[in-house]
Amino acid sequence: MKLIYFADIKRKESAEAVEVFRKFAEGKAEILENCFGRKNCADFAGIADIAVVIGGDGSILHAAHSLLGAGIPAAGINMGRLGFLAEFSLEHLEKHFDQIFKGRFAVEKKQLINCETVKKDGTVETACALNDIAINSGRPFNTIEMEIEVNSSPVTSCVGDGIVVCTPTGSTAYNLSAGGPIISNDVEAVCITPLNPHSLSFRPVVVDSRKVIHIYPLSVNEGSSVNADGQNIAELNDVESIKIEKSPQNFEIISNPDKTEWDVLAYKLKWAQKPHYKEKG
Repeated sequence: MKLIYFADIKRKESAEAVEVFRKFAEGKAEILENCFGRKNCADFAGIADIAVVIGGDGSILHAAHSLLGAGIPAAGINMGRLGFLAEFSLEHLEKHFDQIFKGRFAVEKKQLINCETVKKDGTVETACALNDIAINSGRPFNTIEMEIEVNSSPVTSCVGDGIVVCTPTGSTAYNLSAGGPIISNDVEAVCITPLNPHSLSFRPVVVDSRKVIHIYPLSVNEGSSVNADGQNIAELNDVESIKIEKSPQNFEIISNPDKTEWDVLAYKLKWAQKPHYKEKG
């Protein structure tokens, strides 16, 4: 087996984890390169069998963008604080590495969304997101207004701090913090979640991911922006329209056989835990 890995070795804990990983991978796999910081790893397509990502969910997002079009599944080792996407610990990966080395692993295909921003001067910027496309108000932090269409049908205008359009993967990120729902990973959907809307009745809406979403800025701030997975892709002041649709590509991530998505929710977020009742006696 040949593999690449992503690790910020400037961080002490990541550098130490790489050394531990190298030791138990020795003699079982050929480690080709640390691809951390690389924007594109498509040249490893057909060469590397898997990618190992050492870090938190931010590292997984970076790897997902780097691996676009490469067809290389990734296994995430969680060295961060929360780690929804990085499902393995070093111990878990070592435990299952022999099976992974033999190609006996389950791969979960994560839905991606594409964003196309058309600027007022006619130029077009494109980006891909694993978690979400977020439109944020920015300085001077007045409310902004946007018109929303789904499959060319007008939906509503949104006045507030912005909008988040997320995938099922991203439903536990910015979307959840903004009051949006948790979407199971196997649901082909995206969620449109307003950020602090100037309305008591504007609630998040889940739509089929095959539908195309258009957002038109009506009134924005100087610092308003469009962001894909937390990375700025355009200043909203310059944008005429934003199109968001399902990407034909997926991000493949190796599942930890010891965990389910419900285990992760319960463990990471204490989801659906019972109240702590006062003990009798």
